[in-house]
Amino acid sequence: MSYTPGIRVKNDNDPTGTARLVRWAVCLTIAAALVHGLNVREHLAEWWGYGVFFLFAAAAQFVYGLVLLVKPWDYDVHGGRRDGARYARRFYLGGALLNGFLIALYLVTRTVGIPLLGPAAGQTEPFTVAGVATKVIEGLLVWALVRLASRSAAREPIRTTPSNGGAIIEASNERGQNPIRSSGAPPTPNNS
Repeated sequence: MSYTPGIRVKNDNDPTGTARLVRWAVCLTIAAALVHGLNVREHLAEWWGYGVFFLFAAAAQFVYGLVLLVKPWDYDVHGGRRDGARYARRFYLGGALLNGFLIALYLVTRTVGIPLLGPAAGQTEPFTVAGVATKVIEGLLVWALVRLASRSAAREPIRTTPSNGGAIIEASNERGQNPIRSSGAPPTPNNS
């Protein structure tokens, strides 16, 4: 591969840029964890429950980022490589849901009021630069995780049911994209 100024060359091993998107998601979740962690003391001063919530959010996001970096679903019990797209998709969607929940809770506490618990229950919190910046980071993280989930769904093998073709057949092209469905019939131009 040669370098030509002004022209971006895709990595042949990662033609879709998924690895880069995973690295961005790791950075975004670690950044959100750090901001939540830096705000634990302030929220502990308000009430212990708020501080514990921020500590839990920071720890969960940090651990999520580490697991996202290691991607344990890509390895079998013996340390060999495997296609863990099914597990990856669930992990990505779970992270997107949890970070989406944090964004929604932030908006509720700034517009409607703090729900249920603590001395400030029912009171609205002010919007802050750090809070808005964290929600922008989490919003980008949700976007990245949903993209990763959709890409891993595209990598998942398609299984035919016995009523549709007999045996379960799993296949995909050499890069793990565009799964190929086979029902035992010879390929035609319309279904290949």
